[in-house]
Amino acid sequence: MHVLNGWLRCVAHVTLTAASTGTGAEEARVGRRPKPANEQLRALITEAGVSHKGLARRVVELGAARGIRGLAYDHSSVARWLAGEQPREPVPELIVDVLAGLVQRAVSTADVGMADSTVAADVGLTLAATWARCVADAATLWRADLERRRFLVESAVAVSASSAVALQWLVSPPPRSPLGTGRRQVGASDIDAIQEVIRSYRELDNRLGGGRVRGAVVQYLNGEVAPLLSEGRFTAGTGARLAGAGAELAQLAGFSFAEPVFA
Repeated sequence: MHVLNGWLRCVAHVTLTAASTGTGAEEARVGRRPKPANEQLRALITEAGVSHKGLARRVVELGAARGIRGLAYDHSSVARWLAGEQPREPVPELIVDVLAGLVQRAVSTADVGMADSTVAADVGLTLAATWARCVADAATLWRADLERRRFLVESAVAVSASSAVALQWLVSPPPRSPLGTGRRQVGASDIDAIQEVIRSYRELDNRLGGGRVRGAVVQYLNGEVAPLLSEGRFTAGTGARLAGAGAELAQLAGFSFAEPVFA
C-alpha cells in the first residue's frame, strides 16, 4: 500500500470513513438541534448550473481519478449535503474542485459551507518542493494511519498521479540538504536506535507476519521518528541518515500492510 512511502516520494492519497447522520427524530431524542441548511453550497450549485445527480457523478469521477475508491454518491447524497451534512474526508475538497471547475473561479471549502478535511485531498499527490513540506506530509499520513483513517487502508494511488510525481522528480532540481533547525538535538545515537528498531521489527515480521507488527511500526513512526524529523536540530549528513532510516521503516510498514498474519 502506498501510504507510508509518502515519506520517500510524498505520494499518497486518501479517503476516510463515512459518518452517518441521525434522523430528525433521533436528533430530537438526544436534544440536538437540526443542522442548518447549506445555502452556500446551494448557491454555488445554482451558479454552476449542474444537477444534483451531475454533481455527485463528477465528485465520484474526480475521486476515482485521484485514486480514491469506494465513493458512491448520487442525487440523494447531494440533498443531504444541502441539508447540512458534512461528507467524509476528503470529499469536501473534491466538491470544491468540481464546482471551481464549473464556475471557472477559485472556490474554498468555506465557500461551499464545509470545513476543511483533517487530511487534505491532495496530500502526497505532488512531490514536496522542500524538506519541511515532505516531513509535514509524512507526519500527517503517519498520524492519520495511527488514527485508523480508512483512506490509508482502502485507497489506491492513481496511476496518473504516480506518473506525474515520477516525472516531477526526474525534472526537478536537486533538493537542498535536509537540515534540521529545531530545538531537539539529533545525533548518531538517535539514528542507531531507529536502525535497531528496524532490525527488531524485520525479525518479528519474518517470524509472525507483517499484520502483527504493522501497528507497532506506525506507532513508532508517529511517536518517535516524526518528532525527530520535525523538531530536531541536525546537520545535513545526520539529516540524510535520519531520512534514510525513516524511509526504511516507512517501507517496512507499507510492505507489512498486505502480508499475512502467521498462526
